[in-house]
Amino acid sequence: MENINQTAADRAADKLHKEAEAVSKLKGSGYPIGIMRELSGPICSMLVRFCYQEEDFAQSVLNQKDKLQTCLERIVKLSSREKPVVSDLDAYAEAVRFYIPEGKVTMSCRVVIPVVRDDDLLDLGTVDDDPEDGAIILELPMID
Repeated sequence: MENINQTAADRAADKLHKEAEAVSKLKGSGYPIGIMRELSGPICSMLVRFCYQEEDFAQSVLNQKDKLQTCLERIVKLSSREKPVVSDLDAYAEAVRFYIPEGKVTMSCRVVIPVVRDDDLLDLGTVDDDPEDGAIILELPMID
């Protein structure tokens, strides 16, 4: 019996976790089974995070008739002899499109370079203990 207090995100997360567990128990070894088993955890985690951030995303996961395994099969098919490795960005983008065909994924890379601080000021409580406070931050949008 379904808990009436569960949100759409809770139900979608449960669905994704069960489907990821099923993929992790697939019999066989090598390509593509091994790849799908390796991808199931990270892809599931990313999708669950999106479900908790946006109810419409969670609802799309709940409405999807195909299982996470089908999504992972599509990701594996992105690789070829010419391009044997699929990037995280491409894998996540394909997973999002599996549930929301018009969805798009963008990423950025953030580098935090701490600045030299006078530790004596920390003892006086005049400087925040946030490592990004006063740091140099470099951003690199990762766009096609």
